[in-house]
Amino acid sequence: MKICVYFRPSIKDTNIESIRLRKLIKGALEEMHIAYATNTVDSYDVIHFLSPLDERKIFDAIENKIPVVFSALYAESDKECQIIFEKNGQEYIPNKILRVLNSVDLILVSDELSKNKLYSLGVKNKIEIITAGVNVSRFKSPIIEKDEIAYSYFQVNKNEKMVLSIGNF
Repeated sequence: MKICVYFRPSIKDTNIESIRLRKLIKGALEEMHIAYATNTVDSYDVIHFLSPLDERKIFDAIENKIPVVFSALYAESDKECQIIFEKNGQEYIPNKILRVLNSVDLILVSDELSKNKLYSLGVKNKIEIITAGVNVSRFKSPIIEKDEIAYSYFQVNKNEKMVLSIGNF
């Protein structure tokens, strides 16, 4: 089986959450020795989407009878992956996104709360819980990587103090 993990962000609006999610999914597939593609022109058996903005490609896959999986609420602060919106203190899923979610074969969420939230906002499709995993083997060996990974990733000196945060404009 080969899975296409499709996500083509527009550079100006995407934050690192969606890019990290795509990387985590691809890493999990590699860990399980499952072949994957990242382009819809490749051959594949299943396609996995992260963004409701890929509506046209989602419905193309459905029309071509390719099973469609959609990851919801894993990168909600990213405008390209956002599912739930708020207006006048009320949360809602726009009709266009709701139509996408109710058309795919399977929706993945990270926890029971997310699953219940989607159902309460009008999703009627099958939802399964899969936590956003981390490849823990990276932190087992060598020990040096465990101690140095954050400094290497953020390219800061180990003796500098740093504060990490995430936000949205």
